[in-house]
Amino acid sequence: MAEKTLRNAFYETLKDVYYAEKQSVRALKKSAKAATAPELKEAFTNHAEESAGQVERLVQVFEILGKPARSKTCEAMQGLTAEMEEDLEDFGDTEAADDVLIGCSQAIEHYEIARYGLLKTWAARSV
Repeated sequence: MAEKTLRNAFYETLKDVYYAEKQSVRALKKSAKAATAPELKEAFTNHAEESAGQVERLVQVFEILGKPARSKTCEAMQGLTAEMEEDLEDFGDTEAADDVLIGCSQAIEHYEIARYGLLKTWAARSV
């Protein structure tokens, strides 16, 4: 078996981020439907569109690498979206619903930021 390299780690993480970003689009659309404040609905809708653009950019990165755009199940994103589902069940019909949605969305966004930062660092190391 060939030795694993940073290039392998980059590709595996890219597949993870691709999955996470696609899940983020779904979560944002669901959040837009669940939000009660019109400004929040709009913010979630706009961010879902931005995330869909991120998915397309990730496809371009796969193409640059000469690899198929494949996703790998991201357990972290599954956990974050499952938590959002639970929170929607628990708080969906309460005054706290919008605030809870914001908190869930921030957790998802922070995960994505961390992973993109990692990919950028690795790419700068000539992956």
